[in-house]
Amino acid sequence: MKADRAFLEFLSQEKVPDVIGAVERWVRGDEATWRYARCLSDWGPEFEMYRKRWNSGVFDPPSGIERSVSLTDLRHQYIERLGFMIPCAELLDELQQANLVVEVGAGTGFMTRIMRHRGIRVIGSDPRLDYGHVLKHGAYDDLQVVAQGKTMVRRQPKALVFCSWPSLGETWFRQMLKAMHVGQRIVTVLEDSCCEDSAREYFDACFEVERTIDIPAFQHMNDIAYVAIKKRQ
Repeated sequence: MKADRAFLEFLSQEKVPDVIGAVERWVRGDEATWRYARCLSDWGPEFEMYRKRWNSGVFDPPSGIERSVSLTDLRHQYIERLGFMIPCAELLDELQQANLVVEVGAGTGFMTRIMRHRGIRVIGSDPRLDYGHVLKHGAYDDLQVVAQGKTMVRRQPKALVFCSWPSLGETWFRQMLKAMHVGQRIVTVLEDSCCEDSAREYFDACFEVERTIDIPAFQHMNDIAYVAIKKRQ
């Protein structure tokens, strides 16, 4: 027990990047969202997409197991308070080009709020179903619409769709993709452990990826933003 307490005390003294504080400042509008390079510079190289670090030959956390445990705990806290993804200015630059953005599966609405601070016209929505997460739906967006993604894209067929970390093992993301019109565009943040296989197969078959945007990712995560257009049903 003494050894366990000593280890926990050591972790509490370990310098952990203030990711939550930074993103909450962006949510409040106290500070502009950082660019990707600053996120990596201030928080550390672990916040680069893990696959890119792997391909460059950097396999282990630069500061060892103690920092790795601290970053894992940080991710759990971040999810509880905000959501699964970390945005950056380059992602918002892309979203700002649209006349209207419909965010589906918006969760707490923190990204909806950040977009509004950027002057982006956005409608946030979430079906508010219980996926076993602790997210407080609409916590940052009093205007959040309670609706399925497929309903929202049918209501706004000309809007740019934004979706981040669609639920693993659920069908709503695939249904939403199918409901989109040919020619409609989407910006979606995907990771290896989100959305079901059939949704990803439909996305790969029916959408053309125009480009990707690097965004910060928690340790061992492979978050990346895809900018795509629907080409076929």
